[in-house]
Amino acid sequence: MTIAILYICTGKYNQFFSGFYKSAEKYLLVDAEKHYFVWTDDDQLAVGHPDVHIYHKECAGFPADSLFRFEMFMQAEEQLKKYDYIYFINANALFLKPVGEEILPDETGLAMGIWRGTREKQHPMLYPYERNKMSLAYVAPYQPPYVYFMGGLNGGTPEAYLQMIRTLSKNIRDDYNRGIVATYQCLYAYSSLQDTFWRVESTRRNNDCRFKNDFQREDSYRPLFQQE
Repeated sequence: MTIAILYICTGKYNQFFSGFYKSAEKYLLVDAEKHYFVWTDDDQLAVGHPDVHIYHKECAGFPADSLFRFEMFMQAEEQLKKYDYIYFINANALFLKPVGEEILPDETGLAMGIWRGTREKQHPMLYPYERNKMSLAYVAPYQPPYVYFMGGLNGGTPEAYLQMIRTLSKNIRDDYNRGIVATYQCLYAYSSLQDTFWRVESTRRNNDCRFKNDFQREDSYRPLFQQE
């Protein structure tokens, strides 16, 4: 099994890569062959790591480095097609315990982390979905069921995942060219992911689009994944 991991760290976020890399090597699909595709302005991150592939990216700051993440990923499209699975993971994330095949996608080809804990206790009207009707990431209120997908942990098969990021990349750029950036700029991708998943033609089940072990943050759950 081969896994491509997508990772962005520019500026001060470069400091997180070493810890993330060590945690993923120790806990994430330990029997799989993993390669890390890293967009960074620190080309030295790959030194000593033949499985780390650097795409030089100057720090553009907030919100560009988050907003245009999917355009970055498309730079590696041909290489990513060669892997069995692709996952994007936020720079400030760590794996805390073993994560195995429960992370693999179902028949939709996509696998998403569901933000439990804080979001689960909130009323869905407080979720930071995009409410600007002119935006292609618009998620309408009063149209349940609502599920808050984590923008910082998502993946799938190359066919399904690359199709998803093509759509998101185009939608975000189209909005930007029309002068539209989501009110919660760093959460634009979250709303876009939510909107895209609602358009996936699949039978919804209790575990649809979530990792079966769920990645929890609260003490009452078994912590597998941490994102500060």
